[in-house]
Amino acid sequence: MKSGILALLVVGVVLFGLGAGTWAYFSDTESSTGNYITADILNLKVSPDNSTWYDGTNVPSNIDFGKVYPGWSGSDDVYVMNEGGLPGELYLYMNYSMADNIHPESETDNGQTLADVIYVKIYYNDNLVWEGYLKDWNYDNSGNKLDLGPLDGGKTGKITVEASIDYNNAGNDIQGDKLTFDVHLYLQQVQG
Repeated sequence: MKSGILALLVVGVVLFGLGAGTWAYFSDTESSTGNYITADILNLKVSPDNSTWYDGTNVPSNIDFGKVYPGWSGSDDVYVMNEGGLPGELYLYMNYSMADNIHPESETDNGQTLADVIYVKIYYNDNLVWEGYLKDWNYDNSGNKLDLGPLDGGKTGKITVEASIDYNNAGNDIQGDKLTFDVHLYLQQVQG
Protein backbone atom coordinates (compact mmCIF):
# COMPACT_ATOMS: atom_id res chain seq x y z
CA MET A 1 0.00 0.00 0.00
CA LYS A 2 2.84 2.30 0.79
CA SER A 3 4.45 1.64 -2.54
CA GLY A 4 1.13 2.34 -4.33
CA ILE A 5 0.77 5.71 -2.65
CA LEU A 6 4.38 6.48 -3.35
CA ALA A 7 3.96 5.57 -7.04
CA LEU A 8 0.84 7.74 -7.26
CA LEU A 9 2.72 10.64 -5.66
CA VAL A 10 5.64 10.30 -8.12
CA VAL A 11 3.23 10.24 -11.11
CA GLY A 12 1.47 13.37 -9.74
CA VAL A 13 4.75 15.28 -9.36
CA VAL A 14 5.84 14.33 -12.89
CA LEU A 15 2.50 15.41 -14.40
CA PHE A 16 2.59 18.69 -12.44
CA GLY A 17 6.09 19.41 -13.76
CA LEU A 18 5.02 18.78 -17.33
CA GLY A 19 1.95 21.02 -16.91
CA ALA A 20 3.97 23.88 -15.41
CA GLY A 21 6.18 23.97 -18.45
CA THR A 22 3.22 24.43 -20.77
CA TRP A 23 1.38 27.06 -18.68
CA ALA A 24 -0.15 29.87 -20.83
CA TYR A 25 -1.53 33.31 -19.96
CA PHE A 26 -2.96 36.31 -21.86
CA SER A 27 -1.39 39.78 -22.05
CA ASP A 28 -2.18 43.07 -23.77
CA THR A 29 -0.21 46.35 -24.09
CA GLU A 30 -1.49 49.85 -24.92
CA SER A 31 0.65 52.94 -25.67
CA SER A 32 -0.16 56.66 -25.51
CA THR A 33 2.17 59.10 -27.28
CA GLY A 34 2.42 62.88 -27.56
CA ASN A 35 1.64 63.56 -23.88
CA TYR A 36 2.84 66.81 -22.28
CA ILE A 37 2.68 68.95 -19.16
CA THR A 38 2.52 72.74 -19.37
CA ALA A 39 3.09 74.98 -16.36
CA ASP A 40 0.46 77.70 -15.90
CA ILE A 41 1.56 81.30 -15.42
CA LEU A 42 1.14 84.07 -12.88
CA ASN A 43 1.70 87.44 -14.59
CA LEU A 44 0.86 90.80 -13.03
CA LYS A 45 0.13 93.72 -15.36
CA VAL A 46 -0.63 97.34 -14.41
CA SER A 47 -2.67 100.01 -16.18
CA PRO A 48 -3.36 103.68 -15.49
CA ASP A 49 -6.60 103.61 -17.50
CA ASN A 50 -7.80 99.96 -17.60
CA SER A 51 -6.96 99.73 -21.31
CA THR A 52 -3.18 100.06 -21.81
CA TRP A 53 -1.35 97.39 -19.80
CA TYR A 54 2.29 97.43 -18.69
CA ASP A 55 4.51 94.64 -17.48
CA GLY A 56 7.77 94.67 -15.53
CA THR A 57 9.59 97.62 -14.04
CA ASN A 58 8.94 100.25 -16.74
CA VAL A 59 5.40 101.09 -15.69
CA PRO A 60 4.79 104.82 -16.21
CA SER A 61 4.04 107.02 -13.23
CA ASN A 62 0.32 107.11 -12.66
CA ILE A 63 -0.27 108.84 -9.33
CA ASP A 64 0.28 112.56 -9.78
CA PHE A 65 -1.68 114.86 -7.54
CA GLY A 66 0.01 118.01 -8.82
CA LYS A 67 0.20 120.95 -6.43
CA VAL A 68 -1.40 120.43 -3.04
CA TYR A 69 -2.39 122.88 -0.30
CA PRO A 70 -4.39 123.01 2.95
CA GLY A 71 -7.96 121.99 2.15
CA TRP A 72 -6.91 120.00 -0.94
CA SER A 73 -8.12 116.46 -1.70
CA GLY A 74 -7.72 114.14 -4.66
CA SER A 75 -7.84 110.53 -5.77
CA ASP A 76 -6.34 108.37 -8.48
CA ASP A 77 -6.87 104.80 -9.70
CA VAL A 78 -4.44 102.10 -10.76
CA TYR A 79 -5.71 98.91 -12.39
CA VAL A 80 -4.09 95.49 -12.00
CA MET A 81 -4.56 92.28 -13.96
CA ASN A 82 -3.48 88.69 -13.32
CA GLU A 83 -2.88 87.65 -16.92
CA GLY A 84 -2.15 84.06 -15.92
CA GLY A 85 -4.42 81.25 -14.87
CA LEU A 86 -3.20 80.83 -11.29
CA PRO A 87 -4.83 82.57 -8.31
CA GLY A 88 -2.65 85.09 -6.49
CA GLU A 89 -2.53 87.41 -3.50
CA LEU A 90 -1.72 91.05 -4.32
CA TYR A 91 0.67 93.08 -2.14
CA LEU A 92 1.85 96.68 -2.22
CA TYR A 93 4.81 98.47 -0.75
CA MET A 94 5.95 102.03 -1.28
CA ASN A 95 8.91 104.14 -0.30
CA TYR A 96 8.87 107.91 -0.36
CA SER A 97 11.30 110.75 0.12
CA MET A 98 10.86 114.40 0.99
CA ALA A 99 12.53 117.43 -0.55
CA ASP A 100 12.25 120.44 1.71
CA ASN A 101 12.29 123.20 -0.90
CA ILE A 102 12.30 126.99 -0.58
CA HIS A 103 9.76 128.45 1.84
CA PRO A 104 8.27 131.88 1.17
CA GLU A 105 7.56 132.28 4.90
CA SER A 106 9.89 131.60 7.80
CA GLU A 107 9.83 128.12 9.30
CA THR A 108 7.91 127.60 12.53
CA ASP A 109 8.90 125.50 15.48
CA ASN A 110 6.67 122.51 14.70
CA GLY A 111 8.67 121.56 11.55
CA GLN A 112 5.83 119.96 9.58
CA THR A 113 6.42 118.18 6.28
CA LEU A 114 3.95 117.02 3.66
CA ALA A 115 4.19 113.48 5.06
CA ASP A 116 2.96 114.81 8.43
CA VAL A 117 -0.23 116.33 7.02
CA ILE A 118 -1.25 114.22 4.00
CA TYR A 119 -3.96 111.78 5.03
CA VAL A 120 -4.13 108.73 2.74
CA LYS A 121 -6.74 106.03 2.15
CA ILE A 122 -5.98 103.00 -0.02
CA TYR A 123 -8.81 100.90 -1.43
CA TYR A 124 -8.62 97.61 -3.30
CA ASN A 125 -11.75 96.78 -5.27
CA ASP A 126 -13.60 99.42 -3.23
CA ASN A 127 -12.56 97.86 0.12
CA LEU A 128 -10.53 100.08 2.45
CA VAL A 129 -7.22 98.32 3.18
CA TRP A 130 -5.20 101.13 4.81
CA GLU A 131 -5.67 104.66 6.06
CA GLY A 132 -3.54 107.08 8.00
CA TYR A 133 -1.05 109.91 7.70
CA LEU A 134 1.72 109.21 5.23
CA LYS A 135 4.30 109.62 8.00
CA ASP A 136 2.81 106.47 9.63
CA TRP A 137 3.21 104.32 6.49
CA ASN A 138 5.51 101.39 7.28
CA TYR A 139 4.99 99.08 4.28
CA ASP A 140 8.21 100.23 2.66
CA ASN A 141 10.10 97.16 1.48
CA SER A 142 9.62 93.74 -0.06
CA GLY A 143 9.84 92.12 3.37
CA ASN A 144 7.03 94.29 4.75
CA LYS A 145 4.17 94.56 2.25
CA LEU A 146 0.53 95.62 2.57
CA ASP A 147 -1.77 92.71 1.71
CA LEU A 148 -4.38 94.12 -0.66
CA GLY A 149 -6.29 90.89 -1.28
CA PRO A 150 -6.80 88.14 -3.86
CA LEU A 151 -6.39 88.53 -7.61
CA ASP A 152 -7.55 85.40 -9.41
CA GLY A 153 -6.20 84.27 -12.75
CA GLY A 154 -7.67 86.14 -15.71
CA LYS A 155 -9.19 88.83 -13.45
CA THR A 156 -8.62 92.55 -12.97
CA GLY A 157 -8.71 94.69 -9.85
CA LYS A 158 -8.65 98.38 -8.99
CA ILE A 159 -6.48 100.21 -6.47
CA THR A 160 -7.75 103.65 -5.49
CA VAL A 161 -5.56 106.11 -3.60
CA GLU A 162 -7.33 109.02 -1.92
CA ALA A 163 -5.32 111.77 -0.26
CA SER A 164 -6.20 115.00 1.49
CA ILE A 165 -4.75 117.78 3.60
CA ASP A 166 -6.99 119.09 6.36
CA TYR A 167 -7.32 122.86 6.12
CA ASN A 168 -6.73 123.32 9.86
CA ASN A 169 -3.90 120.79 10.13
CA ALA A 170 -1.24 122.29 7.85
CA GLY A 171 0.83 125.39 8.31
CA ASN A 172 3.40 127.35 6.34
CA ASP A 173 6.08 124.70 6.86
CA ILE A 174 4.76 122.54 4.01
CA GLN A 175 5.02 125.30 1.41
CA GLY A 176 7.42 124.26 -1.34
CA ASP A 177 7.86 120.70 -0.03
CA LYS A 178 8.05 117.98 -2.64
CA LEU A 179 7.16 114.36 -1.99
CA THR A 180 8.29 111.63 -4.40
CA PHE A 181 7.44 107.96 -4.07
CA ASP A 182 7.92 104.60 -5.75
CA VAL A 183 5.06 102.09 -5.67
CA HIS A 184 5.77 98.36 -5.97
CA LEU A 185 3.08 95.75 -6.58
CA TYR A 186 3.73 92.07 -5.95
CA LEU A 187 1.54 89.10 -6.91
CA GLN A 188 2.21 85.80 -5.16
CA GLN A 189 0.62 82.47 -6.09
CA VAL A 190 -1.79 80.98 -3.56
CA GLN A 191 -2.81 77.38 -3.37
CA GLY A 192 -6.03 76.93 -5.26
